Amino acid sequence: MKINSLKTAKEYKFNLSPITSLYALYIIISAAFMRNVLNIIKTVFPGQKFEMFMLILFIMFLLAALFIYLYRGKISLSRIIRLLLFFTAGGISGYLIFSRIKIPEERFHILQFGLLAALVLNENSNKKGFICAFFIIILTAALDEIFQFFLPARWGTIEDIILGTTGGIWGMLLWAILFFNNCKK
Repeated sequence: MKINSLKTAKEYKFNLSPITSLYALYIIISAAFMRNVLNIIKTVFPGQKFEMFMLILFIMFLLAALFIYLYRGKISLSRIIRLLLFFTAGGISGYLIFSRIKIPEERFHILQFGLLAALVLNENSNKKGFICAFFIIILTAALDEIFQFFLPARWGTIEDIILGTTGGIWGMLLWAILFFNNCKK
């Protein structure tokens, strides 16, 4: 009896949709113009209004996750508990993001990488997907900062790579609260 110890290609398969790939590319390329966009938004929403704008973006992120979650299946007690955990964790982390991170652009970075993590995990809902998502986030954060190094009036920093990775981990944790019980091995 021959034992085949080789894994099939399907067992190692990792999906990255064109939308997720384009979004990761957008994060990197947007470094060239996002500072100008944020300056325009700050002009339209000066001072506290800008803070409210950022808070609204954060709430929209949580509501989008809620919509995706509710769209995926029927309501049960475990799903309601997961929703409560999700909004508790999201609320606490939102408070920390908005109270501790003083530079608004960095708050936006957290949301960007959190969304990237959620997109990657949504396409790879297995346990290996978490490892791959983590590396994709680090790679995207590093490429984003390397790209900024070559832009005029921009600079790439290790701190921003760490911040992007933190945002990705945040997105992975929030995604796991909602969907981890559905993961395949």
